[in-house]
Amino acid sequence: MLDVERGYYEEIKAILLDHYKGKFALIQGKELFGTFDTGEQAYAEGIRLFGTEPFLARQVAEEAAVAKYPALTLGLL
Repeated sequence: MLDVERGYYEEIKAILLDHYKGKFALIQGKELFGTFDTGEQAYAEGIRLFGTEPFLARQVAEEAAVAKYPALTLGLL
């Protein structure tokens, strides 16, 4: 799921980094529907435009951010 959107993000990543680094890109299919200051704004616009259809809201960054949570916090230990 979202393979097309992730692939398109990679295709336009250099352009996004030049102009929108740190913002959040909203992508569906092979189309960029805008960039937003927060992930919440991008997600809300995605819901407004696409409803339950899949879309990608991703921060424009050199590398994908990985959330790090201690196992104890997540109740795994």
